[in-house]
Amino acid sequence: MTKEQIYSEYLTWLDGNVPLEPEQLFALPLTNRDVAEDDLSVTNRLYFVVPDLHGNSLRLFVFFEENRFLKDTDGDLSLLHSDFFIPMP
Repeated sequence: MTKEQIYSEYLTWLDGNVPLEPEQLFALPLTNRDVAEDDLSVTNRLYFVVPDLHGNSLRLFVFFEENRFLKDTDGDLSLLHSDFFIPMP
């Protein structure tokens, strides 16, 4: 998914509540984790969690950005691909 698609899903999820601006939605990941690594690559995820009060209930919009990096012989990383996902419950 793209940032625009994530934001569109977020607006639908809000169901009419006041939205964050797009730059606010992506501004602060909750956590940053390497989820896979070998000698040639690293896969990293930035997890985002956005709270919302819907009536008397707290609910969370969760998504992550997955980044795949190639490693060179010195271990330095070059971004190969980045994509966004909404995890399935």
